[in-house]
Amino acid sequence: MPDLLWKKPVQDPHEALYIHNNIWNDGLRAALKAGGVLNEHHGVGIKLGRLMKELYGNAFPVIKDLKKVLDPNNILNPGKMGLGV
Repeated sequence: MPDLLWKKPVQDPHEALYIHNNIWNDGLRAALKAGGVLNEHHGVGIKLGRLMKELYGNAFPVIKDLKKVLDPNNILNPGKMGLGV
């Protein structure tokens, strides 16, 4: 990240959110690479749902299939955990 960002805060909220999300993504991916996990409770299923496929890897399709079987009408936590709407 350029030194300029640390000297003058970003004024555009969209740019600030982009930078914020990239910092989070890089940190979380580093944690996953080191064997860590993401806690997907207390709202994290919304905030970090985009990384669930990376966390669960080959098991993610199984989780998606279980969700479809157990909740065919998608009324339980729709859109959470990276499972779509």
